[in-house]
Amino acid sequence: MIVIYAEKASLAKAIAVALHAGNRIPHLKEPTIGHYEFTFNGEKTILCHGVGHLCSLADAKEYGEQYQK
Repeated sequence: MIVIYAEKASLAKAIAVALHAGNRIPHLKEPTIGHYEFTFNGEKTILCHGVGHLCSLADAKEYGEQYQK
């Protein structure tokens, strides 16, 4: 299986168009989230996108007391 992860829904849509992935399959409970399922080079492929940030910066004081102020 191939999994393609796109940062944003708009990027996922552009990739889906380029790869002829077909229609987006919305999540049942949250329709703003979705994915594409298609075959690419003979393998089942899932194209999905993120929602929000995968990570964020820690508070300055967590890097060291000298950065607290």
